Amino acid sequence: MGLFYVSEKYSLTHTGQHTAIGKAREDVECILADSGFASIDVVQNSPDVARGSSPALKLKRRLFSAGDWKKALHTLASGDILFIQFPVHNHSVAVSKYLASLAKDGVRIVLVVHDLESFRIIHNSDEPRLRRLELKREEGLLLEACVGIIFHNTKMQERARELFGEQVYQKSVSLGCFDYLLPDDVARAVEERPIASKSKGVVIAGNLLRRKAGYVYELPLDVPFLLFGPNYEGGDSRQNATYRGVFAPDELPMHLDGSFGLIWDGPTADTCAGAYGEYLEINNPHKASLYLASGLPVIVWERAALAELVTKSGCGITVASLSEIGDKVAALDDATYEEMTNNVRELGKKIRNGGFLRDAVGRMLNQLRQEEP
Repeated sequence: MGLFYVSEKYSLTHTGQHTAIGKAREDVECILADSGFASIDVVQNSPDVARGSSPALKLKRRLFSAGDWKKALHTLASGDILFIQFPVHNHSVAVSKYLASLAKDGVRIVLVVHDLESFRIIHNSDEPRLRRLELKREEGLLLEACVGIIFHNTKMQERARELFGEQVYQKSVSLGCFDYLLPDDVARAVEERPIASKSKGVVIAGNLLRRKAGYVYELPLDVPFLLFGPNYEGGDSRQNATYRGVFAPDELPMHLDGSFGLIWDGPTADTCAGAYGEYLEINNPHKASLYLASGLPVIVWERAALAELVTKSGCGITVASLSEIGDKVAALDDATYEEMTNNVRELGKKIRNGGFLRDAVGRMLNQLRQEEP
């Protein structure tokens, strides 16, 4: 029996260069490698990668993608355990069918879920019915074929049970929180940073595009906000919001010098609404891990999945609306804020060391061992 994980890469046919896969996925790969898993590169030799992302080109790449997976994984044997981050690039029914056939041959597939589109669009009448059915089939094939699934949290596990059945729920475990690895020098700087005043400002980090994060342009006036990320449309923004720019993921923690990090989404500051906002009820946003790894207590929507972790660990506050932030921060005395920050530092160590995924992988492997004949 071997322990393996897939490392997906794109090969640009005109240069041979590989593209980046994103901070969250890179961290998962690093943690699995450090835990004794061997990497299997699935190189996406998709044609015309450099020509754009039209629907026709996307379809063409998806058709080629299944062949790339077959080429990379053909040496796996029955009993091997293979961790795959989901969704895969160029995901399609063809890729899901191939991986399901691999599972029938005895390869034990475990999914580390970053996102399931079914959660967002399966009941969205604005999406074409054919697309919704195709997506449920594509994702359902692999969820049924795999032997284990690592979901974000218990609420995501419950939603998966509603959509895909008891079998999917029973073979899943909860991650709890995404990890956020940092270079040693940055981690030391974060650990040595003195505790800030509770009034230094609330950090918002992420894509600031108005269409996705409309709440950024409706922020309350009684709290200072520090904004980080691309696509900021600052023209009519509030005077209490300061834009700080864009930084690389490993560098960003050095610049987050506020008092709290905000976890919010959707078009309005009143509540987390719309497809992006409602997804917070089952989703663990990676920005939460960024804040906690950086030593910042967090402010989170009270109905978000992460609210339970925040409350239990004492690492932040929950609000129903952004208008509550000013009063809730004002109600914190210095001793309470210091205690909250110390709680964050303990949690941050686990996040920076990959502790959440290591725990989930350990539970998953124990679960698989118990199922062995």
